[in-house]
Amino acid sequence: MYLDCFSYFCTDDIRLYSSALKMTNKITKFIKTHKVNLLIFTIPAITIIYYAAKLLTNFDESYTYFHFVDKPVYYCMFHYPFPNNHILHSLLMHLANLLPIPDPLIRLRVFVIIGSICTWLITYYFTNKYYGQKVAMFISGLFPMMAFSISFGFFSRGYYLILLFFIICLFAAYDIVKNNNSRRGWIMFSISSILGFYTMPSFLYPFLTVNAIIFVFNYKNIKKQILYNAITGTSVFLLYLPIIIFDGIEVLIGNDIVRPIGRFTVLKRLPEFLYSLISVASGIKGWIILIALIVSLALLIKKRDRSNLIIFAILAAAPFGLLILHGVIPFERTFAYYSFIIIFLIGISFSDYINKVPKTALMAGIVALQIFLFINYGKHEYYRAHTFGKEFTAIRHTIIEEHKSCYISTWWAEEFFRFEALREGSDQSKITYGNQFELVSADTLDYDYIFIDVVKDMTESRKAAYSDGLANLYVKEKE
Repeated sequence: MYLDCFSYFCTDDIRLYSSALKMTNKITKFIKTHKVNLLIFTIPAITIIYYAAKLLTNFDESYTYFHFVDKPVYYCMFHYPFPNNHILHSLLMHLANLLPIPDPLIRLRVFVIIGSICTWLITYYFTNKYYGQKVAMFISGLFPMMAFSISFGFFSRGYYLILLFFIICLFAAYDIVKNNNSRRGWIMFSISSILGFYTMPSFLYPFLTVNAIIFVFNYKNIKKQILYNAITGTSVFLLYLPIIIFDGIEVLIGNDIVRPIGRFTVLKRLPEFLYSLISVASGIKGWIILIALIVSLALLIKKRDRSNLIIFAILAAAPFGLLILHGVIPFERTFAYYSFIIIFLIGISFSDYINKVPKTALMAGIVALQIFLFINYGKHEYYRAHTFGKEFTAIRHTIIEEHKSCYISTWWAEEFFRFEALREGSDQSKITYGNQFELVSADTLDYDYIFIDVVKDMTESRKAAYSDGLANLYVKEKE
């Protein structure tokens, strides 16, 4: 099995060198030919670099650093104490942590930014090949500016890899279907699926979705699909085997996030979840996205575009079927790749109209929408969820650098302060961490700053100086 999958790459050094040289020349020629069109990535690149520099670390980034990156490299390959361990991402962060960059936060985010830009380029190459230049500009110019694409374009989490490997899988599916069961496509599909699964187990969702597309269009070659899926499954099992041996399979399939809650409960909650998904993924009001998708579907029906109708139906229906089958309601970010799918479905549906727009006008329209989406992201709830407001940003240096006394009793702040102290090169001798599960009253504490989760804050007489709905901040009055 493995020989069949990897023989294309592993026959001999001459063939590998020749293939690499041809691919390099092909990529170079493609970039030269499309360099004007690729200017549409200027604003997306500025956007993720800007927010990477502007936003402090979030809880998951800090947690990943101290629990996986700051440990021996084998730890994240052998242990899965929490789903935060996006294994392939954790391994890449070990490499990133070796870079000669003083700020550990920038070290953690630089690979994410590079990976995101690679994803955009692959998206353009894929959509240009099958839908033409203008549609490629539309899709690859707008999907990086969706809220999830921006957030996971710089936050040091594994979701940028899920986007990358899903798009490669979809690209491979087109290659398989349109190029007579292409062996090259199957190899690309299998390798990207393996890497996606090794990033996080929830890659099962995009994997099954793309498999459905391949099966519908390529069902006569079901034996080959079974073969390559078996290769993929065996490879994934072997990669996760150390974790299964040391921590048991329950850590992968039995944690609270993936534990089934009952299909009837899922059915009741599914409409609300899916509406929230398209809103959060895009950063735009859900009803606007719904109207755009409904109109897109109507256009495909009107022009009787059977192939794209089937693709639309599978991609749109996948979350319904997968979640009902699995019996869970996960975090919206589990479907982070829908930030691409939303724009992809709109783009392929409106392709006839997009192709009629002069390229200069199309470029201007895309840039205008990119600017709007850049501004819109700053108002978006997902952006706000990763900041504790201007007040917190302003006082963090005071707490860490001036050694003000601080009491922290929140689920997120301990990891954050540890990471900020690491960045500043400061100690935390005046920071006290309370029990995350005990009720707390600021009335009984004597510290310059006190952070308490809203749900366990028993303070009566003092008034919070700031609250974001999750935590309250109390500041000691000057005497």
